[in-house]
Amino acid sequence: MTRFHDMLGGFCGCFAKSPGTANPSAGHDADSTEASPNPQQQQWHSEVPEPPPTEIKNRLEHCLENHACGPRSDAVLPSRVLDVGEANGTNIQLVQTHTGTIKTGQFVALSYCWGAHPPFVTTPGTLEARMQGFDVRMMPQTLRDAVHITRSLGFRYLWIDALCILQGDSAEAVRDWEVESAQMEQIYGNAVITIVAAWASHCNGGIIRPPRPERLGGESSTRREFRSEPINSRAWALQEWLLSSRVATFTSTGAAYFHCSSPRDGEPPAHFGHKIYRFRFPLPPKEPSPLNWIHILGNYTSRNLTNARDKLPAMAGLVRRYDSLTGFKNGRYLAGLWEASLLGELLWRRDDLFVAFFNPPQPSKTRTGQAPSWSWASVNGIIAQTTYFATGRMPPYVAEVVSCEVVHATADPYSMVSSGKLIIRGPAKPLPADSIRVDDSGTPRLYDGTLNVGAIYLDLEDEVAIARSRQARALSCLLVCTRAYHHGLLLQQVGESPDMYERVGLVVSSGNEEVAWWGDTEHQTFTIV
Repeated sequence: MTRFHDMLGGFCGCFAKSPGTANPSAGHDADSTEASPNPQQQQWHSEVPEPPPTEIKNRLEHCLENHACGPRSDAVLPSRVLDVGEANGTNIQLVQTHTGTIKTGQFVALSYCWGAHPPFVTTPGTLEARMQGFDVRMMPQTLRDAVHITRSLGFRYLWIDALCILQGDSAEAVRDWEVESAQMEQIYGNAVITIVAAWASHCNGGIIRPPRPERLGGESSTRREFRSEPINSRAWALQEWLLSSRVATFTSTGAAYFHCSSPRDGEPPAHFGHKIYRFRFPLPPKEPSPLNWIHILGNYTSRNLTNARDKLPAMAGLVRRYDSLTGFKNGRYLAGLWEASLLGELLWRRDDLFVAFFNPPQPSKTRTGQAPSWSWASVNGIIAQTTYFATGRMPPYVAEVVSCEVVHATADPYSMVSSGKLIIRGPAKPLPADSIRVDDSGTPRLYDGTLNVGAIYLDLEDEVAIARSRQARALSCLLVCTRAYHHGLLLQQVGESPDMYERVGLVVSSGNEEVAWWGDTEHQTFTIV
């Protein structure tokens, strides 16, 4: 059986270029550092590669014949697919597989950026017309290019979310979205290949670009610039990429990459770190490390969502795959946190120092409304988690979870929730309303009178969080963990009940005086919503 930690280096990754052009060096992780090449020794080349679909097809055929990366034979088709028709035809037809005779087949999936207002979608009102057929020239350029690539690869069916999931705010469209969005693991996992339109920030941009000159030597400009491609700022795209058995990525340089899940001959793409990529493969693992989960969460929360309601659904397929690969040993999935490691996962914090290659989401001024305050999904911004619970070194927890319940908004236990309640008990101390102050460096810190209790990582934007805390009826600090540093949750009273609280942030005490402050505590039970 393949060991999970051995799977990282195992996949094929290569430029889809004509013979004679340079491939990137294999075996380097995305986080590795390389000395900058001497500009005097660099060369320019502008050799025109073969059309990317042609070369991608060669790589794909090699994979299908020689690797065990995913479904080779006909897979179960999604509920709806596009029949792209003849190679030079202009007619496209939407097919509903659950009501028709076609149930299985090989199909291609598309991962792309919609843009602010996608001009061409399927709604309940246009569903019948889409099934009657329409002219491919009606489609925006990215979707049209996807049809061209699908035909060039020799496949008949194409899945595009805007056309295969009903769009709009009607009850029928919302129900359809809830059902279909829960199928992302199956859709991208069963696709024979996923086309990634990396460079276009909207669906009118297209997929294929003419190649441009590229420097040879060192880390190629393609590799560097790929990190900042628009697709990498899109939250949904993370699971679309990681759930796919094979990926063809088209970049702003005109280069095309082919990646597959084969544990041979490849290197990870530039925008994924070493530990995330271990999770990708659908081969039988020993057991994914919880560190994989931490890295996935950091990558996911550095990306942007157009709709706040997608906070949990946009990674639900990824979560389902992770749960399956770990043998369902994580317990319930509670609004973004795993029950089996809940105390450790409660110690998440905003990570404003994370360096993204694109514009990450800004810290929230208000809660997202998509999760209870004890969940990272209740805020926007990049999230980091303590690695204590993930390293196998069980920290000395001094708090205990009495109960935790969430109410799911849909039938999918990995997706949206409508409410949640955590009852937790542990050593705690009350604090005055003006306890959060900003030091000379601009860093929020927690004070008890004049004593600096420790650093505080506020859930919401600093100024907003401080202002809200000073209006609170009561503040309390709940100690959770005492390994190395003391970690606690800062809570503020909400609602009518004196025991009802919401989370304000994470407190970390490190100095001797700071740690000593926690010695005089009393056990208290909190209900956090």
